[in-house]
Amino acid sequence: MKRGQSYHMGVSREILIMGADLNRPRMRVEYERVSQFCKGFSFKKKTLAGKEVLDRVEGYFTIEGRRFGLRIMIPKNYPYEIPRVFPLGWRPQGAPHQYCGGDLCLMRPEQWNEIYSLAFVIKKAQYWVHKYLKWRMTGKWPGRSQD
Repeated sequence: MKRGQSYHMGVSREILIMGADLNRPRMRVEYERVSQFCKGFSFKKKTLAGKEVLDRVEGYFTIEGRRFGLRIMIPKNYPYEIPRVFPLGWRPQGAPHQYCGGDLCLMRPEQWNEIYSLAFVIKKAQYWVHKYLKWRMTGKWPGRSQD
């Protein structure tokens, strides 16, 4: 851990939205966090009632030489509701921490806090993929389970 750096739920507090950032436009701060901490990820828009609306973040990353894609769907009442995260271009086979709709179970919904950023969600999802790969090799999901 770097001097002066602290962690929350396994990620650096720098990735959270707190302090002076609470007085700035939320999506501007989100864009900065994703750009800084999540290389390979970008915001995507859809047209809704004639207006372009940011509705997701998509991107790719590499673990153990394999490329994985993620699609993070931003809910309408974000940041007060946890985004849904889906594999993009791949399908986890039989994963124990995945909802029947295909989205990844990163945490219990009641654990979600509005200080969490989309970059936080991406990092948690990348960690999920790492655990998934370990589970595929060993048959045991690493770490504490929240079942």
